[in-house]
Amino acid sequence: MDAARLLDRRRPAPGRQAVSKGEIVKTHYKHIHFVPEMYFGDETGNWYCRTNSEQHVVIGRALKSGDFGKPAFRPSGHTEFSAGCQRDIADFLDQLK
Repeated sequence: MDAARLLDRRRPAPGRQAVSKGEIVKTHYKHIHFVPEMYFGDETGNWYCRTNSEQHVVIGRALKSGDFGKPAFRPSGHTEFSAGCQRDIADFLDQLK
Protein backbone atom coordinates (compact mmCIF):
# COMPACT_ATOMS: atom_id res chain seq x y z
CA MET A 1 0.00 0.00 0.00
CA ASP A 2 1.49 3.38 -0.97
CA ALA A 3 1.88 6.28 1.46
CA ALA A 4 -0.63 8.47 -0.36
CA ARG A 5 -3.39 5.97 0.35
CA LEU A 6 -2.53 5.95 4.06
CA LEU A 7 -3.27 9.66 4.41
CA ASP A 8 -6.85 10.83 4.51
CA ARG A 9 -6.85 13.92 2.29
CA ARG A 10 -10.57 14.68 2.42
CA ARG A 11 -11.52 18.10 3.74
CA PRO A 12 -13.91 17.93 6.68
CA ALA A 13 -17.20 19.77 6.41
CA PRO A 14 -17.40 23.11 8.26
CA GLY A 15 -18.08 22.59 11.96
CA ARG A 16 -17.02 18.96 11.78
CA GLN A 17 -16.22 17.31 15.05
CA ALA A 18 -14.47 14.08 15.97
CA VAL A 19 -14.18 11.86 19.01
CA SER A 20 -10.92 11.64 20.96
CA LYS A 21 -10.74 9.64 24.20
CA GLY A 22 -14.54 9.48 24.23
CA GLU A 23 -14.80 13.29 24.07
CA ILE A 24 -16.12 15.33 21.14
CA VAL A 25 -13.43 17.69 19.83
CA LYS A 26 -13.70 20.62 17.45
CA THR A 27 -11.64 19.96 14.30
CA HIS A 28 -12.49 22.85 11.96
CA TYR A 29 -11.34 26.44 12.48
CA LYS A 30 -11.39 29.60 10.33
CA HIS A 31 -8.14 28.94 8.41
CA ILE A 32 -7.10 25.42 9.45
CA HIS A 33 -8.59 22.01 10.15
CA PHE A 34 -7.36 18.79 11.74
CA VAL A 35 -7.59 15.34 10.15
CA PRO A 36 -6.89 12.11 12.07
CA GLU A 37 -3.64 10.42 11.10
CA MET A 38 -4.36 6.95 9.77
CA TYR A 39 -1.99 3.98 9.66
CA PHE A 40 -3.24 0.97 7.73
CA GLY A 41 -6.83 2.00 8.41
CA ASP A 42 -6.43 2.63 12.15
CA GLU A 43 -6.23 6.02 13.85
CA THR A 44 -2.90 6.72 15.56
CA GLY A 45 -4.22 9.37 17.97
CA ASN A 46 -2.18 12.02 16.13
CA TRP A 47 -3.69 14.61 13.80
CA TYR A 48 -2.57 16.39 10.64
CA CYS A 49 -3.10 20.16 10.65
CA ARG A 50 -4.09 21.35 7.16
CA THR A 51 -4.94 24.69 5.63
CA ASN A 52 -8.50 25.35 4.49
CA SER A 53 -7.23 26.49 1.07
CA GLU A 54 -7.99 24.29 -1.92
CA GLN A 55 -4.59 22.61 -1.66
CA HIS A 56 -5.14 21.49 1.99
CA VAL A 57 -1.43 21.85 2.67
CA VAL A 58 -0.17 19.99 5.75
CA ILE A 59 1.37 22.63 8.03
CA GLY A 60 2.13 20.33 10.95
CA ARG A 61 1.01 17.51 13.20
CA ALA A 62 -0.77 17.56 16.54
CA LEU A 63 0.74 14.77 18.63
CA LYS A 64 -1.29 13.10 21.36
CA SER A 65 1.88 12.68 23.39
CA GLY A 66 4.89 14.87 22.57
CA ASP A 67 8.38 14.69 24.00
CA PHE A 68 7.15 15.65 27.46
CA GLY A 69 4.19 13.26 27.55
CA LYS A 70 1.64 16.00 26.81
CA PRO A 71 -0.14 16.97 23.59
CA ALA A 72 2.21 18.94 21.33
CA PHE A 73 2.33 20.54 17.89
CA ARG A 74 5.16 19.76 15.47
CA PRO A 75 5.17 22.30 12.59
CA SER A 76 6.27 21.40 9.08
CA GLY A 77 9.49 23.04 7.90
CA HIS A 78 9.47 26.69 6.85
CA THR A 79 6.01 27.52 8.17
CA GLU A 80 4.89 30.62 10.01
CA PHE A 81 1.72 31.11 12.02
CA SER A 82 -0.37 34.16 12.87
CA ALA A 83 -1.44 34.73 16.47
CA GLY A 84 -4.98 33.60 15.59
CA CYS A 85 -3.72 30.38 14.04
CA GLN A 86 -1.55 29.71 17.11
CA ARG A 87 -4.62 30.19 19.34
CA ASP A 88 -6.59 27.71 17.21
CA ILE A 89 -3.76 25.17 17.47
CA ALA A 90 -3.56 25.70 21.24
CA ASP A 91 -7.35 25.27 21.53
CA PHE A 92 -7.17 22.00 19.65
CA LEU A 93 -4.27 20.71 21.79
CA ASP A 94 -6.17 21.63 24.97
CA GLN A 95 -8.97 19.32 23.83
CA LEU A 96 -6.54 16.38 23.57
CA LYS A 97 -5.47 16.55 27.25
